[in-house]
Parts: sequence; structure tokens; C-alpha cells
Amino acid sequence: MNAQSIVGKINELECVANEFSPSIIIITESWCNDNISNALLKLPGYYLVPELRLDRCDNHRGIGGGLLVYVKDNLHILANDNKSDFNQYCNLTVVNNLNQKVTIYVIYRSPNSTNINNDSLCELLSEASNNKCVFIGDFNHPKINWETGTCDNKKCSEFYNCLTTNNYSQVVDFPTQIRGNILDLVITNDPDLILYTKPVGRLGKSDHEIIEIGLNIDQNKDDTERFFYDWKNADVAEMNKYIQRQDWENNLFHLSTEEAWLKLKSELLETFHSFVPRKKSKKGNRPDWMDTNTMRMIRKKRRLWSRYKTTRSPEDLAEYNEMEKLTKKIIRKAKRRYEVKLSKKTDFRNAQFRNYIKGKTVATNPIGPLLDTSGKVITDNKEMADQLNTYFSSVFTREDESNVPVLQAKVNVPDLDDVMFSVTDIEDNISGLKDNSATGPDQISGKLLKSLKTTVSKPLQIIFNKSISEKKAPREWKDAIVIPIFKKGTKGSPSNYRPVSLTSIVCKIMEKLIKEKIVEHLSTNNLINPSQHGFTKHKSCSTNLLEFFEFVTYQVDRGNPVDASGVWSPTRQRFWPRSF
Repeated sequence: MNAQSIVGKINELECVANEFSPSIIIITESWCNDNISNALLKLPGYYLVPELRLDRCDNHRGIGGGLLVYVKDNLHILANDNKSDFNQYCNLTVVNNLNQKVTIYVIYRSPNSTNINNDSLCELLSEASNNKCVFIGDFNHPKINWETGTCDNKKCSEFYNCLTTNNYSQVVDFPTQIRGNILDLVITNDPDLILYTKPVGRLGKSDHEIIEIGLNIDQNKDDTERFFYDWKNADVAEMNKYIQRQDWENNLFHLSTEEAWLKLKSELLETFHSFVPRKKSKKGNRPDWMDTNTMRMIRKKRRLWSRYKTTRSPEDLAEYNEMEKLTKKIIRKAKRRYEVKLSKKTDFRNAQFRNYIKGKTVATNPIGPLLDTSGKVITDNKEMADQLNTYFSSVFTREDESNVPVLQAKVNVPDLDDVMFSVTDIEDNISGLKDNSATGPDQISGKLLKSLKTTVSKPLQIIFNKSISEKKAPREWKDAIVIPIFKKGTKGSPSNYRPVSLTSIVCKIMEKLIKEKIVEHLSTNNLINPSQHGFTKHKSCSTNLLEFFEFVTYQVDRGNPVDASGVWSPTRQRFWPRSF
């Protein structure tokens, strides 16, 4: 669809996406610029492909061009690099169930396009004709009569001849602009790929029709049912009673650290599944703020536009314009009501408010599809996991432990021979956990531990102390769930992902307690030099700089000479000062 500025129409686009639920949404004339983030353009149930976003760069606001591509969360596509000199296009590959590739090109050709740019478009069409492809977009060739194949000027003739020479078909046979022109085209070298094209109304005040296109591409989608645990209706009191009834001192006394942990974990998960209801996640892409009245007005607006196209009556056009204004106002009010309702909630840590804010500030992208070494597109989740695991293992660095420097011990300083944990320390650390912390392989969440902190602290104390005395940790604490996070570049390359490890939250609590004991020992015995600022409580690189500047200005004020130098780290983009 040609949006003619998407930012002011994003709310209506959410409603349109909810009603028609297309697999891919293509926007031309987005009129976006660097000040408009991907998060601001998010749609529920879709992800905006950052590699396929193209803003017009020859003016400061991006007016008169720009491309956006939205893809449904359960659909796999591969964004391709642009190799043509044509100024406004992007392309993506969709792989069907038979691993056959279809390339979709998204085009915006300005009415003022130069002859050189027009030639580049024809070259792009010629090069793409060797494979199955579809060109979709606003080509701005109003002088072509697609029914008779006649053209009124040289530019149109050259473009039309390029299509016929390369055996392309143009399948849109209805006006796509309010002046009666066919500007938005669907071009393919395989007519069997296009099942249908039809107009479905306008977006806001754009003078272009939204075109619904049916593509004959079968792809296995990730339709796995997803569930969530409803903590609002959890019986926390019964959960605590269930854990408290155990005689942990006697039950864990004769067990090893591994056995004691497995027993506690089993009881925690049993409690969790028994008293926290599980519900199916809401499917679909309906915006949270959209109500029935809003959807009804949008549909009425679409019906009025269809009636005007049939009658071409000035009265029908006036009625449509009034409905367009009213619909815009109703959408704005519906969203404002929802946001006001969220803002009035007393607990701003609630998931609904947090997710809404995150949705407006953070743009996320799914993983893959990936390319293997032979260039084959991988969309299967297990195969992608194996591909990423192979790459991460290949770049893993093993530290050289043969040249570890020996620290010279200070005299009259006691050793930290033993670390013991108290119930109070464990409770305090559990209280500081985040409710939405990602779980590790043991599936014990921060929310579960916080709900049971008064009853679970005692068995955790026993297990932690056992681990220290036996000098062993449970096997599960050494495992991690590795999540690949996309960095930048081509999403098909495993090298453009960085691994993030999710480990056991219980293990992190013990690690933090040990760290606190070590830091306390170092501080008590003055083993940390006062000049140490990094990784020290209440100190940082900022305090290091402040002390340095204070020293330099103090000496300069008194007329004393000061020699100063610094170490610049290009990898960390930081400066460490040193004075002599």
C-alpha cells in the first residue's frame, strides 16, 4: 500500500492488519527518517524487517519515498542485499515447503525519476527474470493502458517493452489511485504465483488503494500453541503451606548436594504447577486499545469508499470524507482512553503496563532463517539451533591457565577459609529478584522464589552450605539455555548473532552471596587499593575521572607541574587517565 506518511496512520494500520491478517505488509511512501524508530512503527503480531526499511535520504524528512516491510511473527523470510543502482527498492526471499525460492521485490519509482534511474529499474527487472519473482509497488506509470498495451510517452514505452521482453505479466486490472490511474502494480514472471489481487479501501487520507494480493506460496508456519502462567489467580498461601509442611532439616540431611537440589526442585515445580493456573496465550494481532466500535467505523468507512467508486457521486465522496475524519478521531480517542487507563494503575510494575511501554520503545526481530555453507535456506527451528551451536562452538575461546600470575600474600591477613550462608541473607537476595527474570534450565523463576521466599530460604540455605562443604555444585547449575541475539548485518549469517546464556537463578543467588562474602573480606582487611574504581561498589569510571580531575586542578591551582597521560581503548570507547 502507498501510505503517504505512515506515522500518522499507524493506528489505523493496526486495525487493518487485525482485520485482514496478511502474512506480509508492504508499505511504499512511508515518509520515514532517522528520527522515527522501528519501535514506533511496530504492529502487534508482526515484526518490521530492519534490513528492508529504506528511508528517502535526499531530504531531511524522508517525504516522497521510503519502504517498509512487515512480516508475521510465524513466517520465515530472508532479507537480501540490494545490488542494483535503482534508488528505492528492497527484496526478500520466501522459501516454500519444497525449498523452492520466490523473490519479492518492493519498488517505489518517483514520478520525477531520472532516465538513469529508469534504466537501472529495467536492468533490475532483466536480471531478476532468471528466477521466480514478484515485483510489487508504486511504479508511477499512469500513461500505460494495461488492457491494450499502449503507451503515451517514451518512458512508459521503455518500461513496458522491458516487461514484455523479459516475459513479465502485470496482473492489477483496477484503478489504484483516486484519479483512476493504475500506479500500484504487481508484476511477475510466473502468473501461477498470483492467486488474486483486489482493492480493500484506503489508509487514512492516502490517495492510493490498499491492494490485497494472494500469493501461491505454501510454507510451514510455526503454529505452536503458547501458554502463560496466570500469577494473578495463583494461590500463594497454599503454595507456602505446601513447601512449609516439609521437614527440610531431616529430608536433606543425608543427601548429597545434587540429590538435595533435585528434591527441592521437584517440590518447587510440583507446587508451581498445582497452584498457578496455566492459560493459552492470546493469538492474533488485535491491538489492545482497539474496541468493537472502532472496528465497526473502519469497516463502514471502507463500505462508503466502495460505494463512491461505483457511483462517483459528489455526495457519496463528501460522506466518505466525513467518515474518514470521524474514524481518525475515534481511533485517536480509543487509544488515548486505553493509555489513560494504564496510567491510572497504581502498580506501574504490572506486566500490562511494562509490555505496552516496551512495545513502544524496543523493536525485536525473530531468529533466522539462516543460510548454511552451501547457501541452502534453513527455516526449521532445530536445524537453525544446530547451525548456531556449531558457529558459537567454533569461536569459543579457552583461556590459557598455564600463565596465571601468582598474587603475593600480605602478612597478618586472615584467610577466608569458609563461607556460610544465613536464611536472612538468602531472603534479602530473593527479595531483590525481578519478577520477569528469564529462567534457566531448571525452570525455577524469580517470581516463584519471591512468592515462597520465607519458606524456601531454609532448604536453600542447607543446599548452599552443602555445596560449599562438598566443594560441588549441582550438574544443572552448570548448564545454560543459549539465546542468540541478532546484532546487525545479514540475518542469514550465524556470525551476526551473539549468544546470551540463561543460567539457574538459584545458582546466581549463591554466586552473589559468595561475591558479597569475598568483597566483605577484602574490604575489612584493606586488600582493595583505594585507587581501584572498576567493579567496586559505589565507584565507577566516572568517579575515577572525578578524582583525577580533582588532583590535576588542585595541583594546577597551586602552580605545581603535572604530567598526565591516558589509555584509550578503541574497543570499549573509554579513556583511563593516569598521572605521574
